[in-house]
Amino acid sequence: VGREMPEKRDASSRAQDFHEIYREFADRKAAEQASRCSQCGVPYCQSHCPLHNNIPDWLKLTAEGRLQEAYEISQATNTFPEICGRICPQDRLCEGNCVIEKGFDSVTIGAVEKYITDTAWEKGWVKPPKPVRERAQSVGGDVNRLVKAGTGRLISWSPDRSREGFDLDSGRYSLKLEKWSLQDPPAYMALDLTQTTQTNLRYYAEHEIPGGATNELFKTDWLLMRRIPAKDVTWWMGIAKDAYGNSVEFGGYDVARSPHHLVKLSADYYIGVYPLTARQWNRLGGSAPASEADWERPAVISYHEMRPASDGVWPNDNTGGKLATLRERSGGYKFDLPTEAQWEYACRALTASAFCDGSPVGSNKNGNMLANATDYGWYSDNTPDGALQPVGRKLPNGFGLYDMHGNVWEWCGDFWNAKCGLSDDQLVQAQTVPVEDPVGPSLEWWENHALRGGSVASTFDLARSGDRSFGWLYCVSTTLTGPGGQSGIRLACPLTPVSE
Repeated sequence: VGREMPEKRDASSRAQDFHEIYREFADRKAAEQASRCSQCGVPYCQSHCPLHNNIPDWLKLTAEGRLQEAYEISQATNTFPEICGRICPQDRLCEGNCVIEKGFDSVTIGAVEKYITDTAWEKGWVKPPKPVRERAQSVGGDVNRLVKAGTGRLISWSPDRSREGFDLDSGRYSLKLEKWSLQDPPAYMALDLTQTTQTNLRYYAEHEIPGGATNELFKTDWLLMRRIPAKDVTWWMGIAKDAYGNSVEFGGYDVARSPHHLVKLSADYYIGVYPLTARQWNRLGGSAPASEADWERPAVISYHEMRPASDGVWPNDNTGGKLATLRERSGGYKFDLPTEAQWEYACRALTASAFCDGSPVGSNKNGNMLANATDYGWYSDNTPDGALQPVGRKLPNGFGLYDMHGNVWEWCGDFWNAKCGLSDDQLVQAQTVPVEDPVGPSLEWWENHALRGGSVASTFDLARSGDRSFGWLYCVSTTLTGPGGQSGIRLACPLTPVSE
């Protein structure tokens, strides 16, 4: 049997319409041409097909008259066989590598593929799949969405919905899929706080954050978390002493309540780019801000509101308060207050000076000067009215975190005592051997918990990286002498949800 193609319509007929150049195969002729396949042991037609279609199999079934089965095999590896049968360059791919003979009397593969698919449409055999679709959301569409393998989900992306106010009139956009281990997620994670019945999480590399980290969405309706590279890093916590036993930062109380000792954290973690704002707190069920002008100011929150003692006393897990709301909305991420060690490491951002500006160690007062602090935070020294300021208006530290110094005191999970929960012997040992993952002392005097970072109502020196304060869990301000200022929260969580 020689090679044949369907009848080609003459040019005069084709000039009168937009119909196809070739007519349809008759059933008998299609089976005859399909039977020419020698079913060779090494199907070069399949290996040279970009889709690796099972060509010999559906040719054999066509020759046997089993067209529905032939179609099912054809479409199993090809989303559009009706198109490929018409426009694919078979003479250079499958047909061009057919081994029957090299005089180009190869099997008529493309015409048979077209015949199979056209018959399937005519007979009603085409059943389009109905995957679960993840529709685009307000930030990033399905860009940076975590989609796990085996969930049968289809990613759909509309450029005009990917970014508010963005419209693509012309040009080309590409789609890139990245994979990462669930134990090694990207640098940023964002949680949509407007979603109360489903989880809407996004993950970003630093250059991918929509509108950048200062986008107002991350100060109002979304919670932006930064991964802190802390795993197995040994560092000095607290404030160092000079050769005479005095604080190198000239704080009169430093030696008494900010002991200098080595610490090591065993894992990276996420921490908030900002302290929780009034709008975000309201999104979690907290009181509403007085006006829209207050949305981006830090929320004033007591320790008890976030971590009710009745639902678990530190360092035990806590299943109540707003933590339960956050964990539910995030799909199981164990949100909590940071430990003092986590907070200070994140604040220092690998610096050892008084503030995160990175002044040389041993410089004047170790950098404990207003000039070193004023670009990074708000204090009574540069905020005369003592009013809380919108977050993100000062410079970030080296980890990209804002308002670590000043504006609002930030609760840590730890109970407070002057020695960070360590005995004298343990502090001596910690001069050479780091304390691993410290969580502070057990239940302490008056149930006081650690507060860090200073505020708009405190002097700048109370906002140093290593300075420590405290407050009673039901209060919203520090209990140290002088104008304390109000307390808020910067959330932290592990890199992976509990379910993982």
